[in-house]
Amino acid sequence: MGDMGKYIVETFSGMRYVVVLASKSKQPQDMTELTQYLTPITDPVGKIRTMRLKRDFDSHQKAIMEMLACVSWVTLRAPNLPAPFVKECIGSSDFWSNRIRKEFKGKDDEKAMAQLAFCDALKKTLQDLAAYIDEYHKTGLEFNPKGVSLAEAAIRLTDNPLQDAAIE
Repeated sequence: MGDMGKYIVETFSGMRYVVVLASKSKQPQDMTELTQYLTPITDPVGKIRTMRLKRDFDSHQKAIMEMLACVSWVTLRAPNLPAPFVKECIGSSDFWSNRIRKEFKGKDDEKAMAQLAFCDALKKTLQDLAAYIDEYHKTGLEFNPKGVSLAEAAIRLTDNPLQDAAIE
């Protein structure tokens, strides 16, 4: 599946960047200001979308694409709540994962176990994300009322968002 794993990590790192950015900035008057900071999310998703895999991995790629739709939660505002949206992505991803599960059902070899673990990992990722959003971003991406503008926060962020997410 080539670089797909790398692109999935980049997508979630991009989502994390947007969350950290929001934690350091005031909510913009116009949410379209956020669009320019979504590139770390949209670029790797686009790369996965255009990948051409062996036919054996068609359901895998589709399950991943359905799962990755969840990262757009950062753009949702009430009345479109992000946690229910992510929970819907579970069903969409499960549609394709269930095809994989069906193909490997009843097999005990290492390949079958890896395929089932893959399906379980996709679902668990979405469930954990929905729980996180439900706890910290119930009505949408939370911004910092005492923060700076999005542009200034982006300038202040280093190349290591993990460092910038430290509790201050």
